[in-house]
Amino acid sequence: MGLRRHLKDYLEKVVLYLAKMSMHHYELLLQFEYRSVAAGCLYVGLKTLEQVDRTFIPEDHLKPICISCDLQEEDVLHCGSKVLALAKNFARLYPSL
Repeated sequence: MGLRRHLKDYLEKVVLYLAKMSMHHYELLLQFEYRSVAAGCLYVGLKTLEQVDRTFIPEDHLKPICISCDLQEEDVLHCGSKVLALAKNFARLYPSL
């Protein structure tokens, strides 16, 4: 990934936040392996990066993620959708955190 430094820092922080958030959601961890959650968090992070830099195309990075995690694209996208839904509802689901 040839990202500019500030975008790489942004991506790192977003993915770390998503990963920590995901570790609090027991149902997600029961449904998916850790590698799927990691890949899903990374993909959601890449999708948020697209919102910051419109020239960035997250789909170009999906196949390398799948290869390195030994997952199918559908699995990464499915888990990513669950991670995104969790991110949207986290404050409501876990008000004390």
